[in-house]
Amino acid sequence: PWRDIGDDDINYTAGNVGIGTETPDAKLDVVSEAGSALEATTTGTGSNPTADFTNDADGNGVNGTANGSGNGGQFTNWGSGGTGISCANYGSGTGDGIYAAAMGLAKAGYFDGNTHVNGTFTASDKQFLIDHPLDPANKYLSHACVESPDMMNVYNGNVILNNKGEAFVELPYYFETINMEFRYQLTPIGASAPDLYIAEEIRNNEFKIAGGKSGLKVSWQVTGIRNDPYAKAHRIIVEKDKPAHEKGKYLHPELYGQGEEKGMRYKEKMKIMNSRKK
Repeated sequence: PWRDIGDDDINYTAGNVGIGTETPDAKLDVVSEAGSALEATTTGTGSNPTADFTNDADGNGVNGTANGSGNGGQFTNWGSGGTGISCANYGSGTGDGIYAAAMGLAKAGYFDGNTHVNGTFTASDKQFLIDHPLDPANKYLSHACVESPDMMNVYNGNVILNNKGEAFVELPYYFETINMEFRYQLTPIGASAPDLYIAEEIRNNEFKIAGGKSGLKVSWQVTGIRNDPYAKAHRIIVEKDKPAHEKGKYLHPELYGQGEEKGMRYKEKMKIMNSRKK
């Protein structure tokens, strides 16, 4: 049974408080047919958060669900500093600072603006997506990103050989500071140049091409392996064993004839699905 504690819309039952519901299934269960179900505002210049959600057990600190066309949760910051939402996991376990899931045509995340990842960004597929230049109103144009087992930088350009059939190519002034293990490619344009070669390797951020004819246009490409402090501290491990808690699970189980319960984040996804209001 539920107990009225002062208002027809505020109910108490089995240790839970409900606002707008007679059957609250959380310590505080707020249901609204119009407008925001819960709105919290902090005024002043204090450092306290508007709302603080903490979970010390196996579950979610905050759970937002939308069964209609609205938002499960909306966090907005109109100030000149701070963040609209801040999520972190500083525990010693294997959880995530934030986990998002989507089904069907929905997206797990949509960022409308600049995005920065201060760490390693991994993905099964990386692409650019733009309005198709020839039919921007009706089509998209998508290209895959170039993949490599190396942390590689690519530099390229064209140069015209001088009257000796030579040319110096200047690279950015920081080139040798952030690169190592240089590799070269040369392509003559408009005529063959069987004797074209790298006469002097990179030194003082430039290299020399020789062996061609005067006025020949040469397309060049130089690659280098990143040698900056961050890259040296975070080299890519091309092949590695899955950690113990991920063994037997798949990023894309359906591609290997496995059921969805073999998915890497199946339990988290089910928690979200089971949280929907009936």
